[in-house]
Amino acid sequence: MQSPWKCDVILLQETHGGIEEFASYYPDLLQHFRVFASAGDSLNAGGVATLVRSSLFLHGARASSS
Repeated sequence: MQSPWKCDVILLQETHGGIEEFASYYPDLLQHFRVFASAGDSLNAGGVATLVRSSLFLHGARASSS
């Protein structure tokens, strides 16, 4: 299935929540991107999310963010 997303990296600011919210609201997004989300301790605190196209990673590659 070809991705409708035309970019390789998406940066979002003022995200509230973590990967669970992305999975429930945007399941198609997770088929094509690895999501690195940073949110505060509370859903009221905004964070940032970086989405990187999965095909840019080698098979079996591991990635982390801090």
